[in-house]
Amino acid sequence: MNEKKAVNIAGKMYSIIGSNDREYIKKIAGFVDEKMTELMDNNRELSTERAAVLAAINITADLFKAEENANNLRAQVGQLISSTKK
Repeated sequence: MNEKKAVNIAGKMYSIIGSNDREYIKKIAGFVDEKMTELMDNNRELSTERAAVLAAINITADLFKAEENANNLRAQVGQLISSTKK
């Protein structure tokens, strides 16, 4: 069931509607808040909007790297399995 959850990101309250439990939503919002706060602390003139875009870019870059690493690991496991079958 979808529930409405309130989270604080970069000093602003947002309502998140979803089926994930409250702790999971808080964990995700906390991660985004941490990334945005870090960017804004390093550049005091950075607007919340720009910090959100930069945080999204940084998080997406990390996601792509993690996916690439996972794919490389899958390929290595596949090669190991193939080599042990011979």
